[in-house]
Amino acid sequence: MTYKKFMSLFLIAGSIASTLCSCAATDSSAVVGYIDEHPITMEEFNYFLSQQKSSVCQSYSQLYGITSFDSAFWNNEYGDSTPLDSARAFAKEACLEAYATQMLAEKTTSAEFLSFSQLKENAENFNTARKESTSNGGIVYGPIEYSFDSYYHRYLSQLENDIKEYWISTNAVSDADIDAFYSENQNLFSLNGDADVSAIYLSYIPSDLSADNIFLGLEEGVSLEDIKTQYPYVTDWHTYSFTNETEKSDLLSHADIVSQASSMNTGDVSEPFLDGTYPCIIKVTRKEDAIVIPLAEVRNRITDYLLNSRISTETELIQNRLVFTETDAFQNTSIE
Repeated sequence: MTYKKFMSLFLIAGSIASTLCSCAATDSSAVVGYIDEHPITMEEFNYFLSQQKSSVCQSYSQLYGITSFDSAFWNNEYGDSTPLDSARAFAKEACLEAYATQMLAEKTTSAEFLSFSQLKENAENFNTARKESTSNGGIVYGPIEYSFDSYYHRYLSQLENDIKEYWISTNAVSDADIDAFYSENQNLFSLNGDADVSAIYLSYIPSDLSADNIFLGLEEGVSLEDIKTQYPYVTDWHTYSFTNETEKSDLLSHADIVSQASSMNTGDVSEPFLDGTYPCIIKVTRKEDAIVIPLAEVRNRITDYLLNSRISTETELIQNRLVFTETDAFQNTSIE
């Protein structure tokens, strides 16, 4: 074999090997990491990675004023890391959280732990069944076909519901737990009593503000124009009635007044504060006692809250134990 032929064959072999290595590195089935004994494929991690795209772009836009998010953006260094590094870190946490949820369901309800490929297959079968049902005149609720992302979140949510149902059946949340939470958090189950408020708006806050005298004058029938003449910093006067029937939009429009009045009693006059952007003072002219919602009406809500809190705590404990171990192929993960 001549030297030229040898070198030609050597270069061709090298090119083929390089191509094969490149394909292997970006192969969707390549294992990029492990969580315990569970292998994480390129396809799976890139799924979690893609979920971080929007939040990472928004974060870097706010921190560094970035407006262009092309392929170069992900590998540029800002501070000590690249946006891709940040997205990978967030993706790891999201992956760990999803695995922790599955592990908690496996531990409590004996649910089978499903790999990413199994989930993909189940999603396809799920959509096929829905399409066949509608074509045969059946009724399905929600979209006929779910995106994989929607299916995955639906699956994790169903696992959490199954965990809650299991804990309910085993009295994991006792009556004593519910009673204690209700007693310790009465403010969460209280409705503000009806209140009437008189509000005076100011152009500025004078050092000799005569709030009591202004309110007294208005209560005695002095006209607003005469009040303005005597107190030049007064710009307007309004009265408000807030009840549990008050439209939410009205409450939000005067959220600062509602908040201020909530800690006042009948006859109290406030210090100056801002109602939105307008300086004002208020006087509570009538206020009824707060109404506490009976335990029987909020028992289910408390139960659900305690169950969700327990799921969060148990999931976090599992997640904190888990470790995402990278393989060499991890560096080939990318955002499309």
